[in-house]
Order: sequence, then C-alpha cells, then structure tokens
Amino acid sequence: MSTPVKNRKLILGFIYLFPALVALFIILNKTFPSQTYSFESKNLDQSNIILAKNNVFALAPLHDFKKIKLAIKFKPKDETDQPTAQPIKVTVKKGFPATFYPLKENGVPPVFEIKKYTNRFYLITESEKKLIPTVSILKSYGENIKIESMSKKEFDNLPLSQELAGFLDGTLIKYQESIFVISLGEKIAIFSPRVFDTLKYNWDKVIPIKKSEARIHHNLPDPLRLSSAHPDGTILKDISSEKYFLIDKGERIELSQKIYEKYYSTIAPVQTSINYEEKTTTLDKDNTCILELNKSLKAKEGNAYYFTLPDEIQITNLKVTFSRSFSWENIKNLARKFR
Repeated sequence: MSTPVKNRKLILGFIYLFPALVALFIILNKTFPSQTYSFESKNLDQSNIILAKNNVFALAPLHDFKKIKLAIKFKPKDETDQPTAQPIKVTVKKGFPATFYPLKENGVPPVFEIKKYTNRFYLITESEKKLIPTVSILKSYGENIKIESMSKKEFDNLPLSQELAGFLDGTLIKYQESIFVISLGEKIAIFSPRVFDTLKYNWDKVIPIKKSEARIHHNLPDPLRLSSAHPDGTILKDISSEKYFLIDKGERIELSQKIYEKYYSTIAPVQTSINYEEKTTTLDKDNTCILELNKSLKAKEGNAYYFTLPDEIQITNLKVTFSRSFSWENIKNLARKFR
C-alpha cells in the first residue's frame, strides 16, 4: 500500500473518530458530570463561593452528587498562632435549602384578622386597617378564617392605610405569562418551570390575577433560581413527622394543624425532610479531603450542601468539586434511563 493511500486512510480515520470521541465525551459528561466552585480571598469578584460568618457556606449544584472534593489553603486567623496540631474538620449537610433555616423556639406565627364593614373587607393590624380590594386576595387569607363585622365606632377609631392589602405571603400568582411567589408583601418571579418543580411548588395552587392586583406588589429584582432557598411565607411539611413549618424572617416556626388549616390552608405546603444527611471528615496533609455521600438523599429532599469549616482558620483559597463517580452502579442507572 502506497504512503499517500495510508495517509489518506489515517486522515479519514481521524475524521470519523473525532466526532465519535466528542460524542463519547458528551455522554460521559452528562452521565458523570462535575461542577467546580472556588473562593479566592485576593480575587473575590471571581469567586462563586460566599463565605459566611464562622466559615460556613452553601452550594446548590444542578445534579445529585455523591462525591465532593475540597482543597483548602488557609492560615491561622492570628498571625502569631502556630498551625494547629488538631485535625481540621469539615462537615457537610445535604437537604433542601429552607430546611437549614434555624427553628425559632417558641416562635409565634403571624396571624391576621379579617373584618367586614358595609360590604367591604379589611385586613386588621394593631395600628391600622387595609382594604382588601378583590375576592381573590380575600380568599388567599384562608377559607376557614372567621370574618366578623365591625361597628362604626370600631371602624372610625382605626386609621385606614394608604396601601391596599395584597395576597398572603406564600401565595403563588400568575400574571400574563409569569409566575410569582409573594414574600414579605413583594412578588418574586420564578425563573422557569424547572425551578418551580425543583422547589416543589404546587401548580394547582397558582392563582391567575388581574393587572390591578399585580400592581399592589412590588417586583423584587432577583428571581428564584435552582439554587434559591424558599422565601419567607413558604409552608414546609416534614414528610417524617407530618409537622408544618412557616418560613418567617429566615427562621422556621412550627405551626399546629389548627393554625395551618385556619390561616394558611390556601398555600400548599412544600413536602420536604427536616432530617438531613450529615457527613464529617478531616483534611489530609495536603489540606484536601473527599466526602463520600453514600446514603444519597432522594431528589425530592433537595440538592443543597451546607459546609462548615473551623472558625479559627482564615481561608485564603477554597476549591470544591462535585462529581459522580465512574462506577458500575452509575452505568446501570444510565442504562435504565434508555430503556
């Protein structure tokens, strides 16, 4: 065989092989994906990890991972301190973002009173009354709430707010082609149907509203995304204990069945698990560690990861890599998807 013919076959072979390799790479990347997050103290603008107080940070990758690698560079917070001889511990918790909100002990849920005067309905607070302008808004405050009539004296003694009463926090509304959730009296856009499903909201509870109703609530600039925690006003229901919780000012308040049915029955609770998986390990001599989440939580229980590192160290660089291991089990799971 002449050299030109051999060269032509090699070139043709490469031309055919290259797309096959690209296709294989794409399949492997989809089957065993990895996502990397990093923090650099000298280049915070390029960091996609935000360290909170006490060296705590949270990440919410798009997939359900079982293997996490951390690589850390740090120094003692006090320059005079010697490096600690104790092992540096790393703890990760996995679950829904909202389940990590602290439980407010003896927390009292905000309750409300609806009263009627001359065929109009008002939301009553300690200092004023707000007119409830539409039937849709009135219904958002619960179908079982007791509505009493006001006397003229009671009505006149309570100042009338210049603001109209809007939908109850936690209400899902649809205006034009966008869906929002009401939180702290403002409306937050839900980025996409995938975000809606990931946060486990209920499509049957979405209320179509009018333009005049939409105008009552200001738009918050940042929409809910896949990595968002549930906002204030969300009702959680723990699937193991059957208990209800309200997210209020970044804390969880336990609700009795009676309070839920009376005041929040129009809001479908997000089914979740308050019990989360937790794993602790220590850094090796290279200041790295690998966390294996053997008991991976189901997708319905969330994909948020909360990391805690020792407070006595000052982190200068941090790299977190999520990956799915190349294993026979994962290959079998892939095969099931194509059946």
